[in-house]
Amino acid sequence: MRPVDVIPPTPTPTPAPGAAFGGLGTPGMIALGLVLVIVLAAIVWLRSRGRAA
Repeated sequence: MRPVDVIPPTPTPTPAPGAAFGGLGTPGMIALGLVLVIVLAAIVWLRSRGRAA
């Protein structure tokens, strides 16, 4: 009958990606977009470099 047992566990250590980016708001979405662009550019550059070599 303890109140602590009634409270459901909160996913604080590992929050869902959607919830995390949603909480960050616009700056988080901009950072996520920059990371995706950088990763995609790196993949394309490595692929073109591999074909050339």
